[in-house]
Amino acid sequence: MSTTAAPQSCPDPHQPDPPDDVRLRQLEKSLVVALVTTTAEAVRAGAADDHVREYVRYLVELHCPPEHVVIRVKRLLLRATRGMPDRTEAGALCEAMVLRAIQIYFERRT
Repeated sequence: MSTTAAPQSCPDPHQPDPPDDVRLRQLEKSLVVALVTTTAEAVRAGAADDHVREYVRYLVELHCPPEHVVIRVKRLLLRATRGMPDRTEAGALCEAMVLRAIQIYFERRT
């Protein structure tokens, strides 16, 4: 049985994820779980950094531009915050996570 390699280019963030990119799906699932179990304040303090860093670095390896990373993170945030009863906290979590993703994207480029 052979394994399918991950795509070598950035998948379109407006399209469904490539079915053969298992790594991308695993990273997204891990990040959503981390977001569901944290608060905006915890994200600002770095609580989800390991998950978001691994996800963002993978997207960088696929040559995704920063705007694609932001779109993908926002899609994941919609999944993670869908059932949150406190919409103010959901908004704060989204803002904090997008900011962390951008910071992580550019941390090695400066």
